[in-house]
Amino acid sequence: MPQWNGQWPGGRTYLDRHGNTRWQLERMHNGVRYSRRLEARNETEAFAELALFDRDPDAYLTKSEAARKAADEAVFMDAELVARFLAHLKAEGRTERYRRNMRTYLGSEIGRIARGECELEVLNNHPEIRGVVRFIHKSGRVHTQSLDGQ
Repeated sequence: MPQWNGQWPGGRTYLDRHGNTRWQLERMHNGVRYSRRLEARNETEAFAELALFDRDPDAYLTKSEAARKAADEAVFMDAELVARFLAHLKAEGRTERYRRNMRTYLGSEIGRIARGECELEVLNNHPEIRGVVRFIHKSGRVHTQSLDGQ
């Protein structure tokens, strides 16, 4: 059972078993009571989490919840998925040259993504572009590649 020791604008604080202060978010929004233990290590981080919560209480996730959700929604490109994608391109009427270039591209660029050499951003609100990949070139320049919805 937590040992409550104070209040802050977002709720209450307590001491954990190691004597560290922990922040508990306690708010009402549209008749729904929210009570969440924050993963903040200090008051500044607690206020930052409170700001995120206040922006959209129903969609708020803690750091670990957001990381778990991102991992659950990740798409992993394996040989079978690449083969299915190339078959899809063939069914769409793409040329052999286009499919061969796409296979080469996937082999090199997916390898860079897997090694963490880029940043991948998914765009949900754009009508044609589904994502953006940014690579740091060896010259130091940033190379941006748009991924369309084909």
